[in-house]
Amino acid sequence: QKLYQKACDLSEPSGCTELGRYLFNGVLGQANKEHGYLRFRQACDKGAAYGCNYAGVAYIELRQREDEISNGFFEKSCSGNYTKGCHNYATNLFNGTGVEQNCSAAEDLFIGNCQQKFADSCFFLGVYYDSRTMQTCPSKNDPKQAENYLQKACQLGISKACAQ
Repeated sequence: QKLYQKACDLSEPSGCTELGRYLFNGVLGQANKEHGYLRFRQACDKGAAYGCNYAGVAYIELRQREDEISNGFFEKSCSGNYTKGCHNYATNLFNGTGVEQNCSAAEDLFIGNCQQKFADSCFFLGVYYDSRTMQTCPSKNDPKQAENYLQKACQLGISKACAQ
């Protein structure tokens, strides 16, 4: 932890992110979630896209809500090409959670993530293109595309996609 603290003090964003994880999760003792969150924010401010994702997730856990602040972290993470943060932002855009719903933008982000082999986004697209299962955005109703995305998700390790 001291090494990460020193790295963070020297403005190394990965040091801040790792220190945040140690603090937030209580890796070396009792968790200090608020201090962990502050380190994630610090990492995000220094340009660590994965730190932005952690900041968004931590914000939601600490504040018990998703809003423009958590989505701002996810959007910044996505701009930094961190697929997990991009997936989180796309999910919120799709559902209109803490941000204005934008199905088209969400779909574009999911497609980009799937092309980068992010399995959860491939699975989401498979379900989205299967017209029987969507509630919030109009389904695409394209069984062939659904099958392609589910097959890719299966190949990337999502077992429930293999059974679809």
